[in-house]
Amino acid sequence: MWPSISFVCTTYNRAPNFLHLVEETIESFIRNRNNYPGKCEMVLLNDTPRQHLYCRVEGLTIINDSTRYNTLGEKRNAAITYANGEVILPQDDDDVSLPHRARLSIELLGDAEYFNPRSYWFLCSGELRHEQCTGYAHNCSAFRKSAWRKAGTYPSVSTEDACMDGLLRTHCKVVDGPLTAEQSFFIYRWGVSPHHLSGHPDPDLHYLEMGKILVTQGTYELAPSWREDYLAKIKEELNRCQQQTHPLK
Repeated sequence: MWPSISFVCTTYNRAPNFLHLVEETIESFIRNRNNYPGKCEMVLLNDTPRQHLYCRVEGLTIINDSTRYNTLGEKRNAAITYANGEVILPQDDDDVSLPHRARLSIELLGDAEYFNPRSYWFLCSGELRHEQCTGYAHNCSAFRKSAWRKAGTYPSVSTEDACMDGLLRTHCKVVDGPLTAEQSFFIYRWGVSPHHLSGHPDPDLHYLEMGKILVTQGTYELAPSWREDYLAKIKEELNRCQQQTHPLK
């Protein structure tokens, strides 16, 4: 029996110049939904004042809040309250989930409460490489909604991923990676937008500073698509690595 799952994504002030990042994230959901045997939905929470997003995609719910949340942790908690799935898959609005993420995550989660792949593809300046046991990898994890409650929900900080990873490990049954390069299902992208909390020495301060940036008001319709063929890009990198390991004689 495949449990119901919810991709949960938060976004802020991406329109108009970086709205394609959100569109790629929604496309990732669509491809996973089409590859998952059970019920699969996505909740996208946008708290950009006077900036309304909408998209006609089956299984997608967009929440447009008029007031910005004080921290990213509070925002993630709010988004999860809208989710109907038994299992939550966090998704940042500037990263890509490959089509097998949902299915493999649930297979590896098994009867545990928290699965962390501890590995992902890292894409920076067009260069793609596979990384294992780096960072927290919570943004490409899967956890039961009951485990989120059991752990006490996300703390009210903007370093919430590190905190939640620790809380889930303390209170819940955990399954860890790392996954092989062939198994890895998440592309963590760096440098694709001017605002990235993970790259700032004080994420809580930077989160507040982001709220002071001018908002381009309006209503924006999202058109999901991938700007690149990420599957082909990964296949090319896997072939390159294989040739380096086993060069032709």
